[in-house]
Amino acid sequence: IAPPSFEALRARLLGRGTDDAAEVERRLAVAREELHAQPEFAHVIVNDQLEQALAQLVALVEREPESEPESESDAQRQGHYTHGQR
Repeated sequence: IAPPSFEALRARLLGRGTDDAAEVERRLAVAREELHAQPEFAHVIVNDQLEQALAQLVALVEREPESEPESESDAQRQGHYTHGQR
């Protein structure tokens, strides 16, 4: 599950007000690495609209097991990248 953008993630973390500045920066550094690794995952759901992202996650979990794509381009052709409505 990914944020719609790095900037949106920053705004969400700051808006919560639960972490100090150092913790927010630490979390953003980890998130940056994870976002760069998206092509390594068979499925990516963008959490732009919570209800839609949840529905996509449930549908993904309930789906029959299928063969994993060989590459990122295979994943895109097979529709494994799922984005919420913006």
